[in-house]
Amino acid sequence: ARYMLFQDAKEVLKNDISYDIIPIAHRKAETFVKRRARLQNENILELCKLVCDASQVVVKGKSVAAVGTFRGLIRLRKLVLDYMENNVHPIYNLKKFQIMKKLESLPEHRKESWEKLLPSIKKKNLSKRRKPHKINT
Repeated sequence: ARYMLFQDAKEVLKNDISYDIIPIAHRKAETFVKRRARLQNENILELCKLVCDASQVVVKGKSVAAVGTFRGLIRLRKLVLDYMENNVHPIYNLKKFQIMKKLESLPEHRKESWEKLLPSIKKKNLSKRRKPHKINT
């Protein structure tokens, strides 16, 4: 896998382990640098490894390389792309994936709908108005 140490990359040879290279390019250079720096945070990367069942995650250049289980890599790809394209902070998706992981382990919740139990991310519609409102007193 890209930018990985040989010891971490040779885990791909195991049967249940795969790899993924996720492109994270963005149109504006400033926002790209800020968001990539937030993804490179050690705490975020450790949480990604735990929640997404990834054994190794590396953020370099305009890509994220990951080695882990197939289901975990799908979650990691959603997390990274949501953050880079839709500006959803990784913590929100990590909380959601953590709750999903707990619900998967409980047999009574497997057949239920999880929509009520998972946190929803709502966008705030802020006013694009540049001039302040005039208040007549």
